[in-house]
Amino acid sequence: MAFFFAVLTQQQSQRNYWLHIIEGALYSSSGAFFNIQTVLPALFLKLGASSFVLGCLPVIAYLGLFTPQLLSARYALRRPMRKSIVIKGGLIQRLQLFLLAVVIALFANAHSSLALAAILAVFLVNQLVAGWVSPVWYDFLAKTVTEDRRSSLAGNRTVLSALLGLMNGALLAWILPSIQFPYDFATIVFL
Repeated sequence: MAFFFAVLTQQQSQRNYWLHIIEGALYSSSGAFFNIQTVLPALFLKLGASSFVLGCLPVIAYLGLFTPQLLSARYALRRPMRKSIVIKGGLIQRLQLFLLAVVIALFANAHSSLALAAILAVFLVNQLVAGWVSPVWYDFLAKTVTEDRRSSLAGNRTVLSALLGLMNGALLAWILPSIQFPYDFATIVFL
């Protein structure tokens, strides 16, 4: 591993550092728009979900996120290049959110049960993809940022994420009462 860091130039190291901060903060702060404790239960209630379905949200979220890591950690160790896995996984996650926004906009009013089932299915797949990519991403981070910069990267990313999260929360508080259902939730998920 020391050899790998020896080939990173100062310019590459600095660029990687800031790209990880920006990407991580944008990803983390966007959680305000798709939160399993606030936004999704509100959406599911509007779609007529039962208490059982609402109770399944955390189970789907955490089982979907953590179970694939058991397999993907081993898979990641066998791959010399992890960047493409991270980029493809991130792209798949973003495309799924776009698909959710379309499903909500088109089906939430006329076919609420269908919309609810589709949202649950896509949410599960989204969590599975996040779980699969997560260990690969951590390994990618370790290979692209030198050890002495990781703690400041985590701190700076967290601070920026919190600030952006506050702005996203304010935007969320404005969108929900301002835009008619289902376009309010479709807009939120799209963002």
